[in-house]
Parts: sequence; structure tokens; C-alpha cells
Amino acid sequence: MSKVHEQIERAKRTNSLTLRFSFNQLNRFPVGILSLTNLKQLYLNDNELENIPEGIRCLTNLQELYLNKNHLTHIPEGISCLTNLKQLYLNDNELENIPEGISCLTNLEELYLGHNKLTHIPEGISCLTNLTILHIGYNQLENIPERIGCLTNLQILHLHYNNLENIPEGIGCLTNLQKLSLSINQLKSIPEGICDLTNLRELYLGNNQLTHISEGISDLTNLQRLFLYGNQLKYIPEGISGLTNLQHLGLYGNTRMVYPPYCLIENESVEDTATIVREYCGKHENPMKIERKKAVISFLLALNRRFKEDTPQHLPLIPLEVVQYIVTFTHVRDWISHVERPRKK
Repeated sequence: MSKVHEQIERAKRTNSLTLRFSFNQLNRFPVGILSLTNLKQLYLNDNELENIPEGIRCLTNLQELYLNKNHLTHIPEGISCLTNLKQLYLNDNELENIPEGISCLTNLEELYLGHNKLTHIPEGISCLTNLTILHIGYNQLENIPERIGCLTNLQILHLHYNNLENIPEGIGCLTNLQKLSLSINQLKSIPEGICDLTNLRELYLGNNQLTHISEGISDLTNLQRLFLYGNQLKYIPEGISGLTNLQHLGLYGNTRMVYPPYCLIENESVEDTATIVREYCGKHENPMKIERKKAVISFLLALNRRFKEDTPQHLPLIPLEVVQYIVTFTHVRDWISHVERPRKK
């Protein structure tokens, strides 16, 4: 008798609620599992399964199902009978579609579909209103269902590494969202509704084709991480200086951007030169250029402090070659004219 069969028989005798077959190199679904109708947790991840039988519909008490990291190419419609499921892991397979019956899993709280070959998501996903986590990154999606805004309990939404060209306005209804990842797509703009997601703490928009970020982003006052790297941005909204909870800001790779964005210097949460340099200098930038930029930023930081403090403060000495660099640096005169506002009386 194989170890798998022995474990199934033992589960029958003890009326076990959990069955673990992870990392067993299984290439066939053990059909004996289908008789364990009291199971609540079933682990079949990290095997070599290519299909799941329709009989899985019998496991109606399942609450957690782990099928990730196999070779599955489809999911049977029978999964729609598992209406007590709360967690469903289907990531890291070879799935090209998801059955419409997934809309019946209305108790689902976490759904993992990343690292597959999905080109679309069924509209019925909008029925899963108890979802708090939805991972669909690393697929081939070209669009998102318009009714994604119905998932009002979502806290984490991963859509990175797809082929998305636009995001539906309904995303603005996901007001409980804390993390939104849209990096590495084909986005040329983002809907204004994103600025309504005031509970967001992490927003990832890197490696798209964005040319503009709405001033409304200043409403996302809980943001701690904002990544805009690898786009086509020339300016970022000055309102970003009001994001006082911001801890990480990624801007490198925006080759058209006017540096340094003055709003960074004005942001009181950015306390030192090195932080700003990390925020907008590419990791592999010429060290001499970085040193020159540090000098420019040091000058502007000190200039900014002079306007904020009543007591005079000496500006740092800047080497002659850096002064020449400032004069010739693109748009630098605009920065200086911008910061030279009247002192407070």
C-alpha cells in the first residue's frame, strides 16, 4: 500500500479535517481524497498535477484548497460547489482561463491566480464580495472586469506583470484597499478614481507608459510607498509634498523628468540629502553625476530651510564646477526661481 493511500485511510479512520500531500511529486490526483467529505484543509501544492477531477465537487466542507505550483491547465466547473472555501491557491500553474463557476464561491476571502497564462478574468469575479486579497499578477491580462469595483472588501490587489492598457474607473470604489500593484503593464494613464483610495499605503505604478500623475494623489495621505519608476513622467504633482507618511518614493528611470522635483525638497518627511538622491537617482548612474546632484540638492535644501526659519542660515559652499553644472543643468533656473519666494515676515 502506497504512503499516499495509507495517509488517506488514516484520515478516514480519524475523521481528519486536514490532509497534506505537498512536495510528493504527485502526477495524478489521489481519487481516494474525494471520499473525505469532512475535509476543511487540503494541501496538494508543489506537485506535478496536470488536472483535477470533476469529483472535487464532493468536498463541500473545504475551507482552504492549495493547488499552487503544479502543471494545471484548467480547473473543473465542479469547483463551483465548494461554497465554503475561504482560501484558494491556484498560482504558479499553466491556467489559461478560470471557470465562470468561480462566481459561486461567495465566501472566498483570498484568491491567488498569479503566475499563470490567463488572458481574461470572468465577470463573475465581481460576486466575490468577501475577498480581501486578490493576486492576478504575472499573467497576460489585457483588461479587468468593469465591475471589479464591487469587491469593496479588498485590501490587497496585485495586477502587475500583465498587458493592461487601462484600468476601469470602478477601481475607485475599492475604498478599503491598502496595497495596489499595477507595475509592468502598458498603462498610459490611471483613472482619477485611484485618488479616492484614501486607505492606500502602497501604490506601485512602475514600468508603464505614464506621462502624467493627477494632483489628486495628494489625497492619499496614508501612502507609505509610492513607486513611479520607469515611466515617461516629466513632472510629479507638487501636492506630493503633503504625503507626510511617505517613506519610499521611486522615481528613477523617468528620463524626461526635471530633477530634482522641488516638492520632494519641500516634503518635511524627507530629512537628508542622501534620501532624496536615493529617491530619484538610478542605481547605476555615474557616481560623479550623483555627487553633483547631491551638491545641488544640498543647496536647495538649505535654501528651503531659510524660508522656513526666522533665523538666517548660511548656504553651503558649492564648488565652482558644480555651480557651472547648476547653470547648465536643464531647467535648474526654473527650480531656483521657484524656491526664491518671499520670506515670511
